[in-house]
Amino acid sequence: MQSQVLKVFNRGNAFRFMKWRIRILGRIPFARAIIRLGKKRRAEYARELFNLKFENPIGLGPGLDKDGTLYNTLYDFGFSFIEIGPVNSSNVLTVIGNLQKTPADPFIALCINKDHTRSFSLAYDFADFFDFEIPDNQIESVLDSILDIRLTYDTYKPVLLKLSHDFTQSELERIINFCLLNGVDGVIVAKTDLVRRVNDIVKNHIPIIGYGGIRTPEMAREMIEAGADLIEITTGLVLDGPRIAGKILKHL
Repeated sequence: MQSQVLKVFNRGNAFRFMKWRIRILGRIPFARAIIRLGKKRRAEYARELFNLKFENPIGLGPGLDKDGTLYNTLYDFGFSFIEIGPVNSSNVLTVIGNLQKTPADPFIALCINKDHTRSFSLAYDFADFFDFEIPDNQIESVLDSILDIRLTYDTYKPVLLKLSHDFTQSELERIINFCLLNGVDGVIVAKTDLVRRVNDIVKNHIPIIGYGGIRTPEMAREMIEAGADLIEITTGLVLDGPRIAGKILKHL
């Protein structure tokens, strides 16, 4: 029923409906405790990447919790990490304020898509790792600046690059080799085919997080088999509802 109802909405309305539902659940007394009863925690689901111990390989991608108001309720649905954003100068202080006000239960990633250096500097102490969306012609220069900024902090935070569309083989090899040689900690890669291509280049030297259109447990498993160490769900949650993480774990 969830999927049938949401499929008649356009994407924006479907996201707004899901966000409203999550907010309501977060405000109902004992609702979070009841939801957590259905969470599946097993040792075989755990993954350790970036010196972080993830409960399972399933995270929530950016777009649903843009300002950092839903992450703890979303964690109760079975996600091991929540990616907040996209974050830029217009909302970074709002996100920081929300994270200061409500300590996070899951690992928090921030997706930064604009004003990269300023947003990274301001938010550095408030996230566990960072995902950067960068125009193709600026990838090296922006990452150089980000990695220089990281050197000024005492605590090491992982920096990941998002690869959101297809590239020629030479472009892909150039970008991945830059990441490998300069201390980028991982890549977040759209679509199963591109995950497979990236995996052939990185050869397990840095982790891959796969995302993009994962709507079923079968699609999640295919992404992992293609080489993704972790996956991010957004569409699947909106279309299938809060039980999607549990369904995927049963299938892995």
